[in-house]
Amino acid sequence: MAANQQIVRVDHEDLGQPSDAELDELFELIAEDLESAPVVILSDYGKGLICRPFMDRLWTALQSLKSRPYVLVDPKTVNYDLYTGVDLLTPNTKEAGEGAGMAVNSMESAVLAGQKLFDRLECKHLLVTLGRDGMALFHDRETVSHIPTFARKVFDVTGAGDTVIGTLALGLAAGGSLVDSATLANHAAGIVVGQIGAATASPGQVVDSIDELPEVEVRSLL
Repeated sequence: MAANQQIVRVDHEDLGQPSDAELDELFELIAEDLESAPVVILSDYGKGLICRPFMDRLWTALQSLKSRPYVLVDPKTVNYDLYTGVDLLTPNTKEAGEGAGMAVNSMESAVLAGQKLFDRLECKHLLVTLGRDGMALFHDRETVSHIPTFARKVFDVTGAGDTVIGTLALGLAAGGSLVDSATLANHAAGIVVGQIGAATASPGQVVDSIDELPEVEVRSLL
């Protein structure tokens, strides 16, 4: 840490793909939840769990349900080809650029990278987080909305991506639209990055943020 901002983090870990027995145990544990959950989040840290055998089993399990939940993915670049056909991805600009095979350094390049991800993955929706520039929400390949940031001060971005996809999932599960759910996620992320460490945003803080900050215009990027 330096001047109340995180500079570097060092992790020690063991990586590896789960065995068939471990996948059997995992899907036995989550089978009941899959039947009742309106949204499933795959938060991929590239540690090994999200792999081809896992995704094959997940799609098989979901296709057997009467009502399939939304599948949201916080992606890891190395696994992009595993996400074909998901409902929504939430890459940041670096991840979007790596998945699209291009540099993302402007709003225009973020939109182009998003369209290339649509072509590659055939996903239904896409939300590219743009840091201080907010979010680019792709309703589909040709319909993109810009949601400005709600962060007032940025001390530590740890957990910001988790906050975005978690809040987005809550909004969609409650019946909210893509725009409303993404806007709610933007408020929550603005709260989290204004704190030090792996912080959280409480419901009260999100309500206060909505009440205190002026309503912003969500505009089209195309």
